[in-house]
Amino acid sequence: MADFLHASTQQDAVTADAAVVRVNQLHALAELLSLEEVVEQFSALSTVAQVSIFGLFEDALADIRIALEVVKMTRDSLAVAGNDGARAVQPPPAGPTS
Repeated sequence: MADFLHASTQQDAVTADAAVVRVNQLHALAELLSLEEVVEQFSALSTVAQVSIFGLFEDALADIRIALEVVKMTRDSLAVAGNDGARAVQPPPAGPTS
C-alpha cells in the first residue's frame, strides 16, 4: 500500500507541475496582450485570428482544470482509503541500519 501512496503523491506532483506551467504560459500571454503596441496589432488581426488566440486561453484553462481534478480525485481516494494525505506525502521509512 505504501508504494501506491508514493506513486499517487508523485502523480499529484507531476500533475500540479503541469498546471503551474500552463498558468505561467497564460500569465505570459496575458502580459503580452496587455502591451499597448500588441493590442494595436491584435486589433488589426482578423476575427478568426483573434478567436484562435483566445482559444489558447480556453485550451490552457481546460488543461489546468483537468490537472486540478486529477489531484482532487487522488486526494479524495486517499481520504476514502483512510489516509489523511499528510502521511501520504511523507517519504517511506528508511530500512534497518546496522
